[in-house]
Amino acid sequence: MISGKNYIGNKLKASGSVTHKTINPKLNNKNTSHFFEAKVEEVNHAVELASKAFKLYKNVSGKQKAAFLNTIVDEILTLDSELTVMFALESGLPEGRAQGESIETIGQLRSFTDQILKEDWRNNSIDEAISNRSRLAKSDIRKTSILLGPVSFQNFSQNLLTSELKNNNPLNIERNINGITIREGDSLFNK
Repeated sequence: MISGKNYIGNKLKASGSVTHKTINPKLNNKNTSHFFEAKVEEVNHAVELASKAFKLYKNVSGKQKAAFLNTIVDEILTLDSELTVMFALESGLPEGRAQGESIETIGQLRSFTDQILKEDWRNNSIDEAISNRSRLAKSDIRKTSILLGPVSFQNFSQNLLTSELKNNNPLNIERNINGITIREGDSLFNK
């Protein structure tokens, strides 16, 4: 059931009094559902909770992550016609397109689940130490990829994002450019 409230952690919240209605572009009129605009405090609290959740979630087993993604699939399947109708009302596109989008999303989530369970995506490597090397001793180097999962920061205005999210890179996202590690937020990251 679509309530128009915001999920903050695992609770539905609607502290603000400002609401919005979506527009059906096909009929050029407002839809009946009201959606509550999150207050700045709610957005900040959501970001704090997401940051804390990530610190726990990154250590959860692949089996548990797969179960979590399968639960999302189950919820999409449970919403079925309600989701299809809302998609059509908000996009102006036919219900068949909505069903196709749901099928594609479910397929992507299941594919991601399969990859998680295989664990070969981690690209584990161990470069063993050589302590008796004639020049400088070589230390043991171990590398593994960690799962971030899908991350989206859509529809947030810059002034609503907390300074932690804008400046401190809570997900520790990095890129390697010509052997130099660039952290998200560094000026070279987007080049």
